[in-house]
Amino acid sequence: MFAFFAALSYLVPNVLCKKSIASTPGIQDGFLSCVYNQGGNYGVDSGRKSFWLIYWTVQQCWLCIYPGVMAWGMFGKIIKWQESALILAATIATGTAVLVKSLVDNLYLDAPLYYYLSLPGSVLVVIIGGGAAARHSGHRLNQLRWFILFMAASAVVTVYILIIPRIVTLQASSSQLLLVRAIVHPLIWSIMTQLLLHTARHLGPLPDLMIVVFACFIDIYKSVFGRFLLLQLSGVGSVLLLNVLLALLDIVGRLASRTQGFLMLKSMYGNRTAEAISALPEMDATRLAMRLSHTMTDHAGIVAASAILSFARVSDASGALQSNTGIWVKAAAQIATTLITDFVTLAIDWKYHGIEYFPHWIRHMKRFMFWIMITITIGGLRLCVELLLLFCPAYHEGVGVVLQYCDKPSLFSALGY
Repeated sequence: MFAFFAALSYLVPNVLCKKSIASTPGIQDGFLSCVYNQGGNYGVDSGRKSFWLIYWTVQQCWLCIYPGVMAWGMFGKIIKWQESALILAATIATGTAVLVKSLVDNLYLDAPLYYYLSLPGSVLVVIIGGGAAARHSGHRLNQLRWFILFMAASAVVTVYILIIPRIVTLQASSSQLLLVRAIVHPLIWSIMTQLLLHTARHLGPLPDLMIVVFACFIDIYKSVFGRFLLLQLSGVGSVLLLNVLLALLDIVGRLASRTQGFLMLKSMYGNRTAEAISALPEMDATRLAMRLSHTMTDHAGIVAASAILSFARVSDASGALQSNTGIWVKAAAQIATTLITDFVTLAIDWKYHGIEYFPHWIRHMKRFMFWIMITITIGGLRLCVELLLLFCPAYHEGVGVVLQYCDKPSLFSALGY
């Protein structure tokens, strides 16, 4: 994932968009004209045209097949060959639609096109995955739970993509960014995590902790967005302090209850039933799966967000180019804090709650890592260009392209804050 983010972060502003940025100084709307090509005017730059043709086609196909990949990893042979064929057909149809539309309109791409071309195929694939979930668990209602989870997660990611450009601006203060990262962001994704846990409990046990594939679907977006927002805070001290505070909250949550989401269980079934459910062995497996997902996606999010700031040469709020050393020192501090937190929480589970994770450990590691790497790497890759679009590019002789905060009103200004 680091290699993909590093390559795209350097390639998009410094190679593909360098000519258009150099010819339009003082642009304040980002480089949408290069990425989305509003109006279809690429001129003779066929290399850039070919790149975006391939990029958007692959990305739309991935958005369509993503729920199917998760279902294949989790349920395996439960998915019928006819359903697998239908998933592949929907993906091919999506890719063909992008190619035809792009070639007919000279690669005219805008934000609405980016979302709606993969929507019909994605919904079909989610329905197929929900059917597999229902057959695996023996409960038809799980098809609806599966569908609601995916639609809710897709809606949250879409809102983030639309709202963040109004949060990360030159006119937003550090206190406003801190409010979003420390309170709003954890609250939103905690709700999504509870919805995921509720669905996972009803799916029943899966071999080799393949429920991690399910958890990574939520955690990768939570991590990339969260770590990116955290790195917008100035100074290593600010990043480290907030990281420590968030880690302490995680540790307190582990001490408070044996099972993640215990309060939701208690509100739905009562205290005694919630405690009985929490003591089930499959709940320990789910807890281990969530910890693995959180660890892997957190580290991936840290290096991905740092790669954008470093390789795309993003300046800070004052306009000064950020030091690569400072960027990676922040990243190292976050990774160190995360590792310490993981060790402490595992120790709490073992010593305080008496949970033994060894009986639930992975037996087929190659298969496990195959599906996890696909989910994390390609699943998070779509966010790279979206995060680059937050900034306004400027070209300086001898320096090249630098990405700066766009000087436009923030969401907080519109709200009167």
